[in-house]
Amino acid sequence: MTGHTPPSVVLQEWGSADMPGVRLTSSDHRLVAVLKTRGQLVLTETSTGVRVEAAGCVGVARLQALSVVVEPRLLDGHKNLVRLLDFVHGLGLLRRLRERATFDAEGTDLFDLVAWLLADACDEVLRVGVHADYLPQHEELTTLRGRIDVRTQVLRRWGRVDRLACDFDERSREVVENRWLLRALRIARRGVRTPSVATLVKRTDEVWSELCSDDATEALVRPERTRQTAHYAGALALAQMVCDGQTVSNPLAGGGAAGFSFLLDMPRLFEDFVATVLERALSTPPFGVHRQPRERSILWDPDANRSYGHVRPDILLRTGDGRCLPVDAKYKNYSRARLQPADLYQGAVYALSLASAGGDGVRRTVMLYPRPAQELPQDALRVQVRTSASGIAEVSLLGVNVEALLTHAMAGAEAGRVVDHLCASAGPELLSVAV
Repeated sequence: MTGHTPPSVVLQEWGSADMPGVRLTSSDHRLVAVLKTRGQLVLTETSTGVRVEAAGCVGVARLQALSVVVEPRLLDGHKNLVRLLDFVHGLGLLRRLRERATFDAEGTDLFDLVAWLLADACDEVLRVGVHADYLPQHEELTTLRGRIDVRTQVLRRWGRVDRLACDFDERSREVVENRWLLRALRIARRGVRTPSVATLVKRTDEVWSELCSDDATEALVRPERTRQTAHYAGALALAQMVCDGQTVSNPLAGGGAAGFSFLLDMPRLFEDFVATVLERALSTPPFGVHRQPRERSILWDPDANRSYGHVRPDILLRTGDGRCLPVDAKYKNYSRARLQPADLYQGAVYALSLASAGGDGVRRTVMLYPRPAQELPQDALRVQVRTSASGIAEVSLLGVNVEALLTHAMAGAEAGRVVDHLCASAGPELLSVAV
């Protein structure tokens, strides 16, 4: 397939398209299998070609037989997607684009846009200063340095003093922060397409390759932010986004696959967005916003007398007097679909086990899903699960206009209207506390 440009298909999240005349290669099948396992893309070979079905993800998948671009359905263009990332992570991405970008962000491939932001953030780290730290080293030397490794010296070099087994600390740039940036730059260099962006990424990668090294097969821990590494925050967030978004990093790094994919986990991003909105809107008492609290006393193994598992809603709102309201973010196309049974059962468990009963005795869970900007707002769908022993659980499904909420939030306005709607759906007694 040398010199051949594969056909390309552009579709929106949850969309599908048929590509007649396309046949996947053996290398494509390996990438397709991983994408299907992760619930991001499903490519099915038919008698006439390939059918492509997208889930709740945004990005690109470049195979030998075809290229798939998944655009956001709920946001207008990549710049608004960058605004969403900016709002959730506080990276100053829009400022970078306005001040330094020499290309049209709206017309740029999503991965190329993220790659440019990564390279620019890495350049900023270089301007401020590259972090180095003292790392433990072990070497056999002709002169003593640090301290002798007595065990190694006795077991391996007994009676010889021509070489000494030494343990010492040496200041090095081979720290985990630098390795994260280098790893992400190498991924970006492999997948970028826009010529101007490719030039910047290549230059930045070469600079960082001289500063440190990295083994792509080795797992990296996520470093804690310190005063010395505060200026790494934006670059590290982008680097981790690139590494997490690439679906098959190890096979690609080893040359085992000829494709490339970068898909943003939109359900996780939407969950972070909802939590951030609620944290900003309810930043003062009496509400507390808790992200993914684990409750291990609800699912119980009576024979072993221990926890069987944990219940963990996306968000738990808690008032000063101890009343609770579980909130779950569902990045699903619920605008024209019924509430799925699995989500209903999950919401009922959250309500019965975590929510406080309202004045009417009903325990409630609120589920938020993204509503397209062009659709008119609708009242929340409410479904009750009635039991004779445990009472009534109510699951409210509420659509939120992400783009409109993002615009108001980015302007510094509190999301009071959305919070009021959320609390009203959960019961008037919580609404009175919110206002």
